[in-house]
Amino acid sequence: MLEALLNSLASSLNGIFGGWSSRHLHPAQVLVVASPVSALVGLCLLLSSPTSPTMSGVTIGLVAGLSGGIGIYFAYRALAKGPIGPVTAIMACTGAALISTVGIAERGSVGPLHLLALSLCFLAVVTVSVRKTEHAVAASTLSIALAAGVIGGSFSILMNLTTPADGWWPLFMVRLGVVLFTLPFALLVLRAQHRRENPVPMWVWFAAAGAGLMDGLGNMFLILALERIDLATLALFAAASPALSALLGFVLLREPISKIQALGVGVAGLGIWIAYL
Repeated sequence: MLEALLNSLASSLNGIFGGWSSRHLHPAQVLVVASPVSALVGLCLLLSSPTSPTMSGVTIGLVAGLSGGIGIYFAYRALAKGPIGPVTAIMACTGAALISTVGIAERGSVGPLHLLALSLCFLAVVTVSVRKTEHAVAASTLSIALAAGVIGGSFSILMNLTTPADGWWPLFMVRLGVVLFTLPFALLVLRAQHRRENPVPMWVWFAAAGAGLMDGLGNMFLILALERIDLATLALFAAASPALSALLGFVLLREPISKIQALGVGVAGLGIWIAYL
């Protein structure tokens, strides 16, 4: 289950880097910088372990990439508008609900410990989402975050359809699909940069590139995790990612974390520990 935990960690870092850089750049600009970095991760993995492409692996990867590009764009827009912790929680809860529904249907049934662990992880989402009224998520941001969560959950379900025989082709095609989705934005970004009076600090661009790196690594850990666990188990870690985001936001961005949010981090850890039993 280590790969699933690393996938959640990479996803949380992607949200923090992408959301923070989207507050200084347009989300399309962040995507233009991040997507080639993610594609480079996919290319390196493909070259490190070359295999013959399969029709199913290429097709699933390309479809997941094109739709995933929309999901990433929505995610960066939502993170740019609202508090990173609650927005991440909304996206993760939506995605985890979709993944767990499909995973439980696929498995047929789950044991009481699994249900307890899943309940604790969703409870962690609720507690991490608690904010003061003035920091509540706006309705427009909520709708974008929900859409990003649905697309993110669908992405994991599509990746579950791949097999080890596909090698890293699905991941490479995912990243290629995101790049293809990003291309129309590239010209707009170049024009915006030409007209911008105040140059963007270099560290903002590095943060956008870091988001792409974490996105690519997250995809890698997701594929490795799905070779060892099913969707129902993966949903536990997907639901626990907001707790990681809240903790990382506190450490990296100095975002304040309340006592009840700290409790949510602990509850998520308990849920993951039960999942190991």
